[in-house]
Amino acid sequence: MIPLVEYKKMRPFFSFEHHILSFYICIYKHATTFIKQNINSSSPTRIIKTHTKKRQKHIYKQRIKKKMTKVHPKFPNTCEESLWDSKAAVGLTVWKKSLLFNCDGFTVYNSYGDLVFRVDNYMNSPRDNIVLMDASGLPLLSIRRKKLSLGDCWTVYDGETQKDPIFTAKKNVSILTNKKGLGWVSAKKTVLYEIDGSYSQRSCKIVDVRMNKKITAEIKKKDAMVGGGSFGKDVFKLIVEPEMEPRVAMALTIILDQMFRSY
Repeated sequence: MIPLVEYKKMRPFFSFEHHILSFYICIYKHATTFIKQNINSSSPTRIIKTHTKKRQKHIYKQRIKKKMTKVHPKFPNTCEESLWDSKAAVGLTVWKKSLLFNCDGFTVYNSYGDLVFRVDNYMNSPRDNIVLMDASGLPLLSIRRKKLSLGDCWTVYDGETQKDPIFTAKKNVSILTNKKGLGWVSAKKTVLYEIDGSYSQRSCKIVDVRMNKKITAEIKKKDAMVGGGSFGKDVFKLIVEPEMEPRVAMALTIILDQMFRSY
Protein backbone atom coordinates (compact mmCIF):
# COMPACT_ATOMS: atom_id res chain seq x y z
CA MET A 1 0.00 0.00 0.00
CA ILE A 2 1.38 3.43 -1.02
CA PRO A 3 1.68 5.97 1.80
CA LEU A 4 -0.56 9.03 1.57
CA VAL A 5 2.37 11.42 1.26
CA GLU A 6 3.88 9.51 -1.66
CA TYR A 7 0.44 9.25 -3.37
CA LYS A 8 0.05 13.02 -3.27
CA LYS A 9 3.48 13.43 -4.79
CA MET A 10 2.68 10.95 -7.58
CA ARG A 11 -0.74 12.56 -8.43
CA PRO A 12 -0.52 15.72 -10.57
CA PHE A 13 -2.34 18.81 -9.35
CA PHE A 14 -4.51 19.27 -12.50
CA SER A 15 -5.75 15.73 -12.94
CA PHE A 16 -8.58 14.44 -15.16
CA GLU A 17 -10.85 13.95 -12.12
CA HIS A 18 -10.29 17.56 -11.18
CA HIS A 19 -11.51 18.78 -14.57
CA ILE A 20 -14.61 16.60 -14.42
CA LEU A 21 -15.47 17.82 -10.93
CA SER A 22 -14.99 21.45 -11.95
CA PHE A 23 -17.22 20.92 -15.01
CA TYR A 24 -20.10 19.55 -12.92
CA ILE A 25 -19.74 22.33 -10.33
CA CYS A 26 -19.95 24.89 -13.15
CA ILE A 27 -23.12 23.30 -14.55
CA TYR A 28 -24.69 23.20 -11.11
CA LYS A 29 -23.94 26.91 -10.52
CA HIS A 30 -25.41 27.94 -13.89
CA ALA A 31 -28.51 25.79 -13.37
CA THR A 32 -29.06 27.24 -9.90
CA THR A 33 -28.68 30.78 -11.21
CA PHE A 34 -31.12 30.06 -14.09
CA ILE A 35 -33.77 28.65 -11.74
CA LYS A 36 -33.38 31.60 -9.33
CA GLN A 37 -33.77 34.09 -12.14
CA ASN A 38 -36.90 32.42 -13.53
CA ILE A 39 -38.50 31.30 -10.25
CA ASN A 40 -40.73 34.41 -10.11
CA SER A 41 -41.66 34.63 -13.78
CA SER A 42 -42.04 31.07 -15.04
CA SER A 43 -40.70 27.74 -13.91
CA PRO A 44 -38.27 25.70 -16.06
CA THR A 45 -40.96 23.06 -16.48
CA ARG A 46 -43.34 25.63 -17.92
CA ILE A 47 -40.66 26.87 -20.32
CA ILE A 48 -40.05 23.33 -21.56
CA LYS A 49 -43.80 22.74 -22.02
CA THR A 50 -44.20 26.00 -23.96
CA HIS A 51 -41.32 25.08 -26.25
CA THR A 52 -42.82 21.62 -26.82
CA LYS A 53 -46.23 23.08 -27.72
CA LYS A 54 -44.67 25.51 -30.20
CA ARG A 55 -42.77 22.66 -31.79
CA GLN A 56 -45.92 20.54 -32.05
CA LYS A 57 -47.84 23.42 -33.68
CA HIS A 58 -45.04 23.90 -36.18
CA ILE A 59 -45.05 20.19 -37.09
CA TYR A 60 -48.87 20.20 -37.40
CA LYS A 61 -48.81 23.21 -39.76
CA GLN A 62 -46.20 21.52 -41.94
CA ARG A 63 -48.34 18.37 -42.14
CA ILE A 64 -51.44 20.40 -43.06
CA LYS A 65 -49.52 22.13 -45.86
CA LYS A 66 -48.40 18.77 -47.25
CA LYS A 67 -51.97 17.43 -47.12
CA MET A 68 -53.37 20.52 -48.85
CA THR A 69 -50.79 20.16 -51.59
CA LYS A 70 -51.85 16.56 -52.12
CA VAL A 71 -55.57 17.28 -51.86
CA HIS A 72 -55.62 20.39 -54.04
CA PRO A 73 -52.74 20.19 -56.50
CA LYS A 74 -52.22 23.29 -58.65
CA PHE A 75 -52.86 22.13 -62.17
CA PRO A 76 -51.83 24.29 -65.11
CA ASN A 77 -54.50 26.48 -66.71
CA THR A 78 -54.23 24.64 -70.04
CA CYS A 79 -56.89 22.19 -68.87
CA GLU A 80 -59.44 24.96 -68.16
CA GLU A 81 -58.57 26.87 -71.32
CA SER A 82 -59.09 23.72 -73.40
CA LEU A 83 -62.57 23.40 -71.89
CA TRP A 84 -63.59 26.92 -72.91
CA ASP A 85 -62.09 26.66 -76.41
CA SER A 86 -63.25 23.12 -77.16
CA LYS A 87 -65.18 22.69 -80.41
CA ALA A 88 -66.36 19.20 -79.46
CA ALA A 89 -68.49 17.86 -76.64
CA VAL A 90 -66.71 17.75 -73.26
CA GLY A 91 -67.24 14.74 -70.98
CA LEU A 92 -66.90 15.43 -67.24
CA THR A 93 -67.13 13.06 -64.29
CA VAL A 94 -68.99 14.58 -61.34
CA TRP A 95 -68.40 13.19 -57.86
CA LYS A 96 -70.81 14.39 -55.16
CA LYS A 97 -68.10 14.66 -52.55
CA SER A 98 -65.72 17.36 -51.37
CA LEU A 99 -62.01 16.68 -51.10
CA LEU A 100 -61.92 18.54 -47.77
CA PHE A 101 -62.73 16.83 -44.47
CA ASN A 102 -66.05 17.81 -42.86
CA CYS A 103 -67.23 19.45 -46.09
CA ASP A 104 -70.04 18.79 -48.54
CA GLY A 105 -69.66 19.61 -52.21
CA PHE A 106 -68.56 18.42 -55.63
CA THR A 107 -65.37 17.26 -57.29
CA VAL A 108 -65.28 17.31 -61.09
CA TYR A 109 -62.70 15.63 -63.36
CA ASN A 110 -62.19 15.73 -67.10
CA SER A 111 -61.65 12.71 -69.36
CA TYR A 112 -57.90 12.73 -68.56
CA GLY A 113 -58.52 12.44 -64.82
CA ASP A 114 -57.47 16.04 -64.08
CA LEU A 115 -59.30 18.10 -61.49
CA VAL A 116 -61.36 20.79 -63.24
CA PHE A 117 -64.00 22.13 -60.80
CA ARG A 118 -64.64 21.80 -57.11
CA VAL A 119 -67.17 22.95 -54.53
CA ASP A 120 -66.37 22.90 -50.80
CA ASN A 121 -69.16 23.73 -48.32
CA TYR A 122 -68.88 23.11 -44.60
CA MET A 123 -71.50 20.75 -43.21
CA ASN A 124 -73.06 23.28 -40.81
CA SER A 125 -72.85 26.30 -43.13
CA PRO A 126 -75.99 27.62 -44.89
CA ARG A 127 -76.57 26.42 -48.46
CA ASP A 128 -77.83 29.78 -49.73
CA ASN A 129 -74.44 30.77 -51.16
CA ILE A 130 -72.33 28.27 -53.13
CA VAL A 131 -69.09 29.07 -54.92
CA LEU A 132 -67.93 27.07 -57.93
CA MET A 133 -64.12 27.06 -58.09
CA ASP A 134 -61.49 25.82 -60.49
CA ALA A 135 -58.77 23.32 -59.56
CA SER A 136 -56.54 25.97 -57.95
CA GLY A 137 -59.37 27.40 -55.81
CA LEU A 138 -60.18 30.52 -57.85
CA PRO A 139 -63.91 31.39 -57.77
CA LEU A 140 -65.61 31.06 -61.14
CA LEU A 141 -69.30 31.49 -60.32
CA SER A 142 -71.31 32.34 -57.22
CA ILE A 143 -74.69 30.63 -56.86
CA ARG A 144 -77.13 32.32 -54.47
CA ARG A 145 -80.68 31.45 -53.49
CA LYS A 146 -83.09 34.25 -54.24
CA LYS A 147 -85.05 35.20 -51.15
CA LEU A 148 -88.70 36.25 -51.05
CA SER A 149 -89.55 34.60 -54.37
CA LEU A 150 -92.33 32.23 -55.41
CA GLY A 151 -90.81 28.79 -55.77
CA ASP A 152 -87.16 27.80 -55.61
CA CYS A 153 -85.13 30.42 -57.47
CA TRP A 154 -81.35 30.80 -57.80
CA THR A 155 -79.20 33.57 -59.28
CA VAL A 156 -75.70 33.07 -60.67
CA TYR A 157 -72.98 35.75 -60.59
CA ASP A 158 -69.55 35.99 -62.13
CA GLY A 159 -66.78 35.26 -59.60
CA GLU A 160 -67.73 36.45 -56.12
CA THR A 161 -69.55 39.61 -57.19
CA GLN A 162 -73.10 40.42 -56.10
CA LYS A 163 -74.09 42.71 -58.94
CA ASP A 164 -75.48 42.03 -62.42
CA PRO A 165 -76.41 38.32 -62.31
CA ILE A 166 -75.52 36.30 -65.41
CA PHE A 167 -78.71 34.25 -65.33
CA THR A 168 -81.48 32.99 -63.05
CA ALA A 169 -82.64 29.39 -62.66
CA LYS A 170 -86.10 28.66 -61.32
CA LYS A 171 -87.70 25.40 -60.29
CA ASN A 172 -90.85 24.47 -62.14
CA VAL A 173 -93.94 24.30 -59.95
CA SER A 174 -96.71 22.64 -61.93
CA ILE A 175 -99.41 24.25 -59.77
CA LEU A 176 -98.25 27.75 -60.66
CA THR A 177 -97.40 27.17 -64.34
CA ASN A 178 -98.44 24.93 -67.19
CA LYS A 179 -94.84 24.24 -68.20
CA LYS A 180 -93.37 20.78 -68.07
CA GLY A 181 -89.90 19.84 -66.98
CA LEU A 182 -87.71 20.48 -63.97
CA GLY A 183 -87.12 24.18 -64.47
CA TRP A 184 -85.89 26.87 -66.77
CA VAL A 185 -83.05 29.37 -67.06
CA SER A 186 -83.59 33.00 -67.96
CA ALA A 187 -81.66 36.25 -68.31
CA LYS A 188 -83.33 39.66 -68.30
CA LYS A 189 -86.77 38.03 -68.40
CA THR A 190 -85.87 35.99 -71.49
CA VAL A 191 -85.95 32.20 -71.27
CA LEU A 192 -82.66 30.72 -72.47
CA TYR A 193 -82.72 27.04 -71.44
CA GLU A 194 -85.21 24.45 -70.27
CA ILE A 195 -84.30 21.45 -68.12
CA ASP A 196 -86.12 18.17 -68.66
CA GLY A 197 -85.81 14.67 -67.22
CA SER A 198 -85.26 13.36 -63.71
CA TYR A 199 -82.36 14.45 -61.54
CA SER A 200 -83.03 11.71 -59.00
CA GLN A 201 -82.42 9.16 -61.77
CA ARG A 202 -79.42 11.16 -63.04
CA SER A 203 -81.04 11.57 -66.44
CA CYS A 204 -81.45 15.23 -67.41
CA LYS A 205 -81.23 17.30 -70.57
CA ILE A 206 -80.61 21.02 -70.82
CA VAL A 207 -82.00 22.34 -74.11
CA ASP A 208 -81.51 25.74 -75.72
CA VAL A 209 -84.87 27.37 -76.44
CA ARG A 210 -83.27 29.80 -78.93
CA MET A 211 -81.89 26.92 -81.05
CA ASN A 212 -85.08 24.87 -81.47
CA LYS A 213 -84.45 23.09 -78.16
CA LYS A 214 -81.09 21.69 -79.13
CA ILE A 215 -79.44 19.66 -76.37
CA THR A 216 -76.55 21.66 -74.90
CA ALA A 217 -75.80 19.52 -71.82
CA GLU A 218 -76.79 16.14 -70.41
CA ILE A 219 -76.57 14.42 -67.04
CA LYS A 220 -76.20 10.64 -67.28
CA LYS A 221 -75.36 7.71 -65.06
CA LYS A 222 -71.76 6.61 -65.11
CA ASP A 223 -71.13 2.90 -65.58
CA ALA A 224 -68.19 1.16 -63.97
CA MET A 225 -65.39 -0.01 -66.25
CA VAL A 226 -65.15 -3.37 -64.47
CA GLY A 227 -68.22 -5.46 -63.75
CA GLY A 228 -70.63 -3.38 -65.83
CA GLY A 229 -72.43 -1.94 -62.79
CA SER A 230 -73.25 1.66 -61.98
CA PHE A 231 -71.47 3.95 -59.52
CA GLY A 232 -74.79 5.03 -58.03
CA LYS A 233 -76.10 8.55 -57.61
CA ASP A 234 -72.93 10.07 -56.16
CA VAL A 235 -70.90 9.65 -59.36
CA PHE A 236 -72.36 10.59 -62.75
CA LYS A 237 -71.45 12.06 -66.13
CA LEU A 238 -71.94 15.61 -67.37
CA ILE A 239 -71.68 15.95 -71.15
CA VAL A 240 -71.41 19.55 -72.36
CA GLU A 241 -71.79 20.59 -75.97
CA PRO A 242 -69.67 23.39 -77.50
CA GLU A 243 -72.65 25.80 -77.42
CA MET A 244 -72.54 25.93 -73.60
CA GLU A 245 -69.70 26.78 -71.24
CA PRO A 246 -68.78 23.86 -68.94
CA ARG A 247 -68.85 26.12 -65.87
CA VAL A 248 -72.45 27.13 -66.69
CA ALA A 249 -73.46 23.49 -67.09
CA MET A 250 -71.83 22.65 -63.76
CA ALA A 251 -73.57 25.59 -62.07
CA LEU A 252 -76.93 24.31 -63.34
CA THR A 253 -76.04 20.83 -62.04
CA ILE A 254 -75.38 22.29 -58.58
CA ILE A 255 -78.70 24.14 -58.69
CA LEU A 256 -80.55 20.94 -59.66
CA ASP A 257 -78.93 19.16 -56.73
CA GLN A 258 -80.15 21.89 -54.37
CA MET A 259 -83.66 21.83 -55.82
CA PHE A 260 -84.10 18.05 -55.83
CA ARG A 261 -81.60 16.81 -53.21
CA SER A 262 -84.36 15.32 -51.02
CA TYR A 263 -85.88 13.32 -53.89
